[in-house]
Amino acid sequence: MNAEGRTTLGDPAVLRNREIFTLIFSVIIAAIAVRVHAEPFVPQHDRQVLERVVPGYRFDPQILTDSAPPTTAIQLAREYIDLGRRFGDPRYHGRAEALLRPLWRMRPPPSQALVLRAIIRQHRHEFNAALQDLDVVLNRQPQNPQALLSRAMIYLVIGDHASARTDCLALLRFIKTYSALTCLAGVASFSGQAEAAHDVLLKVFDSDLGKNVEQRRWTIAWLADIAVRLGWYPRADRYFEQAVQLGQPSIHVLTQYAEYLLDTKRFEKATALLEHRQNVDALLLLRIRAMRQLKLPGVSSYVSQLKDRLETGRRRGSAHPSTEAQLYLHLLQRPLESLPLALENWRDQREPRDARLVLEAALAARRPDAAQPVIDWLRRSRLEDVRLDSLRRRLRNL
Repeated sequence: MNAEGRTTLGDPAVLRNREIFTLIFSVIIAAIAVRVHAEPFVPQHDRQVLERVVPGYRFDPQILTDSAPPTTAIQLAREYIDLGRRFGDPRYHGRAEALLRPLWRMRPPPSQALVLRAIIRQHRHEFNAALQDLDVVLNRQPQNPQALLSRAMIYLVIGDHASARTDCLALLRFIKTYSALTCLAGVASFSGQAEAAHDVLLKVFDSDLGKNVEQRRWTIAWLADIAVRLGWYPRADRYFEQAVQLGQPSIHVLTQYAEYLLDTKRFEKATALLEHRQNVDALLLLRIRAMRQLKLPGVSSYVSQLKDRLETGRRRGSAHPSTEAQLYLHLLQRPLESLPLALENWRDQREPRDARLVLEAALAARRPDAAQPVIDWLRRSRLEDVRLDSLRRRLRNL
């Protein structure tokens, strides 16, 4: 589960003229980028939408200077990171990095700034560097709750369940909060205790502890994930609907929900869910898969758009092998090219969906031997997942 710490939006008391300036500045920069890399784009009319700008943007040039108050830069960086998590726009993490860079040059850097750098690095899949930042913080402050929680979630993503459990237990000893209970139960769900973890999470979710909406969003996402893995589909439906009703579902939750809808062949619902979230490569890919099943027009155009995005990301060094592997497997039907990318992704990231990608690619490529490291890891971890069990049986039958 990819939690990025507990960040919340502040109360943005921003002047209207500053918002207008920011919007105009963003549009100008976007226009320059288009002219550099492509043919000039001319709107057909004055009311044509050029880009959907997510809310919450605010900017003060003074904050980017070394004289800016550290607390101001840290608070605004947290807001940007939260916006990036919710809307999947990497520019917000870049803005957070610009705000925090002067603090990182301090000797020593403030602990809060290092935790946020770890969150940014985690978002970029720079897991070892993120862990190094969090180790520094926890050597200074062993009871830092955000550092413990962030490190536990990174350990979970890379498949080190024992270390994740240790940090969740430490969090529970130090602060005994809703987040600590959710952390511990979530890790247990990956280690052969999914049903018990589900029951604990449900009690926590329904208790008086769960007053914070952000925390409830996180817990309901865990409940949905466990229900899908255990094949409890009516419960999964209910949990995903609750996650959407709580508002502002994260990119991670939208990805889980869309994959679940594809698995259960509810393609219309998947298409509608992702209609306005095509700025994220992984979500665009899932929407294309649903559109293809419905034989909707425009699929070829969207596939070309996704290929161009991934090619641009590869040149910048920001492309992620998971999305590329899914492109080759699900959209281009070239499993022999998908499999190496899926295995490359598996080396760094070991969540159920990463295991599934390797197994599916190995099955499509008729290479069961390539999936053996994943199968061995699944056996050792005791991860429960009906979808992975089915794929393992099919690979054995090859």
